[in-house]
Amino acid sequence: MQTKLSLIALLAFTGSAVSGGFDPVQGLQLASHHAHVRRAGVGINPLSVRQRRSPKTGHCVVRREELKKEAEEAARKKEEEEEERRREEARRKQEQEEREEEERRRREEEERRKKEADDRNDDNDTPSGGRWDRVYTGGDTTFYDPGLNACGTVDPNDAYIAAMPYGLWDSWSNWDGNSNHHPVCNRRVRVTWQGKSVDVRITDRCGGCHIQTSLDLSPEAFKRLSPLSAGRIHDMSWRFI
Repeated sequence: MQTKLSLIALLAFTGSAVSGGFDPVQGLQLASHHAHVRRAGVGINPLSVRQRRSPKTGHCVVRREELKKEAEEAARKKEEEEEERRREEARRKQEQEEREEEERRRREEEERRKKEADDRNDDNDTPSGGRWDRVYTGGDTTFYDPGLNACGTVDPNDAYIAAMPYGLWDSWSNWDGNSNHHPVCNRRVRVTWQGKSVDVRITDRCGGCHIQTSLDLSPEAFKRLSPLSAGRIHDMSWRFI
């Protein structure tokens, strides 16, 4: 230790000598400072260097924590936005389904009211209202041979019967499609032509009657309006009775 102090003092002396004088106090101060530095390990122990840089290292740790928190916050906001988007899509889908259901119910209600009106005005099973009260005019009449009919029975040759045009027959609703159960089967109608009339029962469907106000009659019924030799008569009228 004394050797090191002497060396420091010698360096201080040399420096002072060069500058023109020797300062013993300065030499002792330099020697004392050098000994203190050596004891502290500064400049010798590498840990001391890392310790002096610790403030910078602490700053990096804080910054990393800040970045981590920012990333977590961004991820949380993204998840919230995604959840909000899913809720919005679900809400719109539900609204669309509700609109479609409302439209379906509206159409069903319209169809129900229309059917009720048709049944009430056109196809009642009693001879009142709609088609039952109508007078059918401007049709033609001819005759056909009686036999097995569309209502499921057999008509004799002398029967007073008629066949309804296929278009009018098929347009009737309120029945199960079985012609034997058709609402007009065996309903009585009155046919009028040039002041003459005859009452007949509808028992058949006329597949060749293209005019919806026409009727085909049995020969006996046709003869009450015109001779069979006429073959066909025009502009007759008929109605349910």
